[in-house]
Amino acid sequence: MQGNTINDIGPRIKHFAKRCYRTQNNFCEVIGIDATQMSYYVGRGRVPGGEVLFRFYEAGMSINWLFKGGDDSEMYADNDAGERLRQERAEFKRTMNNVKLLPREAHEDIAETKVIKIDDYQNNLAMLQNFITFMRESAK
Repeated sequence: MQGNTINDIGPRIKHFAKRCYRTQNNFCEVIGIDATQMSYYVGRGRVPGGEVLFRFYEAGMSINWLFKGGDDSEMYADNDAGERLRQERAEFKRTMNNVKLLPREAHEDIAETKVIKIDDYQNNLAMLQNFITFMRESAK
């Protein structure tokens, strides 16, 4: 997400919320603001004040990335929350790469069983990893 104007802040907040917390509402819950307030930042071009920026940081967002842009690897704060989000994203990418390596029938099985539950990232990841292991074992 490149760009360095005040108008780029809203899209970056939206991108971070979706990438790291799946929805803006989930992100709002984590940082303790309501969706209306978030809509002012995301859709109406308002810049968050110091208290909200600090909440963004505590939730794992790099404030430097928020204002200056950069690629996704730069969006994580240098704190425990940022490191946790960075690790979760890396684990998700590894798992999805493993899913891509499974035979086509396995992809259909995943879709049919609706393994993915939108609100439960950790369980989704564990279930996909177990499914991958099962498919590999059954292919032997």
